[in-house]
Amino acid sequence: MKTNKLYFWLAIIFLTVLPIGIDHFNAVYHLNAPLVWMIYILPCILVMIAYPSWKATITSGIIFSFIEYTDVITGHRWVNIIGIILIISGSLLYWIIIITMAYFRLRYEELLKDVKQTSYIDPLTGIYNRRYFDSHLQSAVTSNKNQSLILNILDLDYFKRINDTYGHLCGDLALQHICSLIKSNMRETDILSRIGGEEFAVIFSNTSIDEAQQVCERIREAVEKTEFRYKNHPINLTISLGLSQYGGEDFYEFIDKSDKALLTAKQRGRNQLVITY
Repeated sequence: MKTNKLYFWLAIIFLTVLPIGIDHFNAVYHLNAPLVWMIYILPCILVMIAYPSWKATITSGIIFSFIEYTDVITGHRWVNIIGIILIISGSLLYWIIIITMAYFRLRYEELLKDVKQTSYIDPLTGIYNRRYFDSHLQSAVTSNKNQSLILNILDLDYFKRINDTYGHLCGDLALQHICSLIKSNMRETDILSRIGGEEFAVIFSNTSIDEAQQVCERIREAVEKTEFRYKNHPINLTISLGLSQYGGEDFYEFIDKSDKALLTAKQRGRNQLVITY
């Protein structure tokens, strides 16, 4: 990464000095190359690629325009009317190209951001999906230093029975209902994802196991006590939860700890929270 930054700034310096050198060479040998300053499009493009924003684009354009006119004025070149017209025309062309390229570059970044966001969102519930969960948890495990990372995996009890009895539309609505209850009872810093059919996960960062347990119990009670109806049929929904604390294991072992805790909760009768350390 440091090497790439070094190459980037070396390229900026070279492309900054190059037109100045060519312009002085032209002055010494009385050559005519008024559009030499168009070379400054190249460092501006590099800035756009590295820092895609209007602020960086406009700032770089102003800087290189300032360098150009400073060199022209101090060198007393292009003082005739034709030279002035060529310089101004070149500057206008330079700015038209820069603004146009910046627009499409920033538009590309916006579209790319939308695509990435869409690829991380579960279309049914509107929360993060398994891809985002894996990416975020992998990063959290890799960077975790103080073992304050907590993972909760929860499962809607008897979901297959709901689908078989009332249909898959009811099952979808039940999942949306559960998702809404989880979000309303978790904290803003917690990360909620749908990682399977009826399986969800909550990642707690910089949280003690006791704090995470309180949040999980609040979610469990909210699901149990909040009525869910489908075509005027009341359906009792409950969830089972497996909570685990990160203890230095790898990514898959950490998930497996919560999975085993969830399995234990189901084996003990469901609608409960089991914690493993």
